[in-house]
Amino acid sequence: MIQYMVLGLPRSGTAWMAALLSRNGAVCLHESLADYSLADIDAMPEVAGISETAGVLIADQIEAHPARKVVIMRDLTEINHSMMLQGLPDIPAVAQEMLDQIDAPRVAFHQMFDFDIMATVYQYLTLERLDKRYFEQIDR
Repeated sequence: MIQYMVLGLPRSGTAWMAALLSRNGAVCLHESLADYSLADIDAMPEVAGISETAGVLIADQIEAHPARKVVIMRDLTEINHSMMLQGLPDIPAVAQEMLDQIDAPRVAFHQMFDFDIMATVYQYLTLERLDKRYFEQIDR
């Protein structure tokens, strides 16, 4: 059963969060909703969580799921600048509106690199303490 979910738009840090949350044998899948349903992932005993950008497309299912959730917020202008640098198309404003409908605690993109803030987020999601040395080793 999925214990936690991290949701955000592309280029908002979901891949970094998946890396941070995949620790001590825990598996946090990134972009798994492209290949699996929530029910499929719930049936994978090795999976502790998911970190997704496609969650906005199934916001009703995300809302109904009992997993602890956090939404990463990043300014759409910053996201689209990052998308452009990658040669990718802009994310439409409606995607931000869809993300805004998910009822979950928020963390701003720029806060994700602050240990004290992320220690709180990590503990909320995993119910474990975040090791500072491990946090500092995750590639940003």
